Amino acid sequence: MRASVCSLGVSNARTGESVCSPGLLDTLLLRALIEIEKPIYTSVHELDSEENSLRNAGPRRREPDNEENSLRKASQRRQLNEENAKRLALSKLSQMAIFFRPVSSPGYRLELALPADVNQARLENRRSLLQNIDGQVRRQETVSAGMDIFYERAFSILASSQTRRAFDLSAEPDRVRNLYGRNKVGQSNLLARRLIEAGVRFVTCFNGSNPGDGWDTHDNNFNRLKNNLMPSDDQAFAALLGDMEARGLLDRTLVIWAGEFGRSPYIARAGATFVGAGGRDHWPQCYSVVFAGGGVKPGFHYGASDRIAAYPSERPTTPADLAATLYWAVGIDPRTEIHDVQGRPMTLTTGSPVTELFA
Repeated sequence: MRASVCSLGVSNARTGESVCSPGLLDTLLLRALIEIEKPIYTSVHELDSEENSLRNAGPRRREPDNEENSLRKASQRRQLNEENAKRLALSKLSQMAIFFRPVSSPGYRLELALPADVNQARLENRRSLLQNIDGQVRRQETVSAGMDIFYERAFSILASSQTRRAFDLSAEPDRVRNLYGRNKVGQSNLLARRLIEAGVRFVTCFNGSNPGDGWDTHDNNFNRLKNNLMPSDDQAFAALLGDMEARGLLDRTLVIWAGEFGRSPYIARAGATFVGAGGRDHWPQCYSVVFAGGGVKPGFHYGASDRIAAYPSERPTTPADLAATLYWAVGIDPRTEIHDVQGRPMTLTTGSPVTELFA
C-alpha cells in the first residue's frame, strides 16, 4: 500500500481552526504507524496500565461467561486496541513535527523539521524502502493486467464455434470411435486427435483419475494390468498413432506416453503393510517412456535396465533430460533463460536433450 500526504492545514472559514478530512487523517495515521518500528499490538503500554489498574481496584462482580458476553468483551478489546493505536500514532505525528493549529494563531508556523533521532541517511533509507514497496505494487498491477488478457482468451475459446466443433465427438463415425475404444481413455485419445487437428499446440490425456482405473497398483498388480489397464491403453494408443499418420499429422506432432514413476521390482506379500498382496510400490529409480512421431526414429530404443528393472544399466536419462528433449524437439533451446514476475532469472531445464532418438 502506498502512503502519502497530499494536503495540510485546510482552514475552516467559520471558526478559523485548522481541519482535515477523515481520509487525510487516516493517511497521516497510517504514515505515523509506518514510522513506529515495532508491532503495534506489542506496544500498547497504556492499555496494559489501564487493565492493571482495573485488576488492582478490587473484586468485581463476575459476569456470566456465555457466548454473547465473550463476543462483547472481544469487541471492547478490539476497540481499545484501535483507540490505543491512534493515540500512539498521534503521538508519533507530534514527534515527526507535523502540527495542526489555527492559521490565525499568534506565532503560527508549520514545522517540518526531522526528529532528533532521524538523520538524513536514515530518511533516505526510509525513502528507498517506500520506493521498493511502491515498485512491488506496480509490478503486481502489471501482472493483474496481464491476467486479464488470459481471461479474455479463455472466454473467447469457450464462446468459439471452432472449439465446440473440436469437442463434438458425435461428429466422428462409429467406426472411428470404436477403433479407439468406447471407454474413457479411448475417447480421450480421439479427442486429443481432434484438438490437434483444430490447431491446439499442446494436449494432455490423463488416465487414472477415477477409482478402479488408476495405475497405482499397490495390490493385485498383474491381474489389473492384464485385464483392466493395458487392453484399453494399448488399443487407444495404437489407434491414435495410426489415425494421426493416416491424416498426415504424425510427422509434425510429437507424441509422448509416460507415467510419473515406475513400479517396484519387488512383489508384495499379504500382510499389514501399505502394499497389498501381489502389489508393486512406487519406484522412481527406473521406468520407461515412449516417443512417437515428430521425427522420432521408428522402432528405436535408448538405454537399458538391469535384469530385474530396478536400476538403469545403460545411458540413464533423468526427468530433466526428458524435458530438454521435448524443448529441443519443438525448436526451443533448453538453456533459454526466462524471468518470473519478480525479475529472477531461471533456466528452462538443466538437462541435456537425447538427440539420438530423432532421425
